[in-house]
Amino acid sequence: DFNGVNKRILEFGCFKSYLAIELATIGYDVTGIDLRDYSFKHPNLRFFKINILNYMDEEKFDYITSISTIEHIGLGYYDQNEKGTDLNKVCEKLVSLLKDGGKLIFTVPVGMRYQDHFLRSFTRDEVINLFKGHLELVKETYFRRYQNYQYWIRCGKNDIKQVSNDREDCGPFGVNGIGCYVWKKK
Repeated sequence: DFNGVNKRILEFGCFKSYLAIELATIGYDVTGIDLRDYSFKHPNLRFFKINILNYMDEEKFDYITSISTIEHIGLGYYDQNEKGTDLNKVCEKLVSLLKDGGKLIFTVPVGMRYQDHFLRSFTRDEVINLFKGHLELVKETYFRRYQNYQYWIRCGKNDIKQVSNDREDCGPFGVNGIGCYVWKKK
């Protein structure tokens, strides 16, 4: 059900992403929010350089996407003024911006719990608890690095629990385990 006709999408954390511009190009009404500037322009794309907690538009979204963003919230790496931003409040804000029946699609590092100055790696249970009670989990898919960081392979939710995203274990490529989630507003 991902067609662009009369659909509004929020891309939360769009700084280095092509997703917002690609969705605008195929007809979606796209809003991008990031703490850093977004370099692309399009008639179907509005961009706000703000903390999402300060976004005040009352119109709701059919979809919210957030690719590799949630794990950085509140750590201050991208903007020291945002250090300490409450992750739970941001998640509540995302829920409030969805239309009834709308979908939240996001990725985060998943595996063993880990946090440094740059990102946090969630356990599966921590991710589930961020939205449980507010949204219905439609789909969860997990991927882990394989063969000396050369490949990503799909893995199960029990396998992802053993993956370390600690900087010392990740080699040159960031993280070893990723969770991809689709949630639906009831």
